[in-house]
Amino acid sequence: QALLQGHEERRVRSLVDGVEVSLSVLSVDVVSQVVQVVTAVLRNVCNHPTVPKYQSVSLISHRMAVAWQFASVKHLLEEMGFEATDDESHIHFKGSVTALQNCLPVLVTGLEDIVDNVAQQQRIDAAHVRDTQQRYAFRCQHCQKGIKDRVPAGDSWSGNTSWRAMEERELEYRYECATCKRSGLQVSLCEACHSRYLNGHHNVHSPDHVFEPIAPVTRFLTYGAAPAPPPPSVNRRGPFG
Repeated sequence: QALLQGHEERRVRSLVDGVEVSLSVLSVDVVSQVVQVVTAVLRNVCNHPTVPKYQSVSLISHRMAVAWQFASVKHLLEEMGFEATDDESHIHFKGSVTALQNCLPVLVTGLEDIVDNVAQQQRIDAAHVRDTQQRYAFRCQHCQKGIKDRVPAGDSWSGNTSWRAMEERELEYRYECATCKRSGLQVSLCEACHSRYLNGHHNVHSPDHVFEPIAPVTRFLTYGAAPAPPPPSVNRRGPFG
């Protein structure tokens, strides 16, 4: 199969980008369904170019009807050589099989990437909503995760500063860069990224900077003293043990 010319590949990617934009607001399940049916239609034409039943697709079937309702999907299929009947009950392939075969790798890869991209963006959006709801005051400069160093407002926790209470609430220390603070910057790391920093992963932050541990807030908007370490025990467990 011949390689796509640069302008042809850009055109194909532009069509795929249009599909991603229109599907990005949908659930991952619906996006996956649309991508699966469209890639199946394209593959069938390329793999069975002389079999008539694969050159015609019913738009009455539920899965194909869902995909066809999106203008960007309709535009992509039409650009690839499909034509709809007057009553839009079927689409027939009228284009060049060779041209479609040349486009297929880029098309399939781009369409399948849409599912991953939408899923990833929805995870990021959900995490942001959770961070907002929990009122995280600080975010790790490296991983951008909200640092759970305090009890959310309205929580009825008594303010117990024991190690076990901190562990049950999954609170964590915040590590503030003292070097950046002297320059007027506020830089914090979560426990996981600070551990990576101590283990030599200097992509986390400048290697010559000094971090100070900040104990979790044990009462809302009040920093408590760090709890006393637990007594030595071979059975001690937890992130603070």
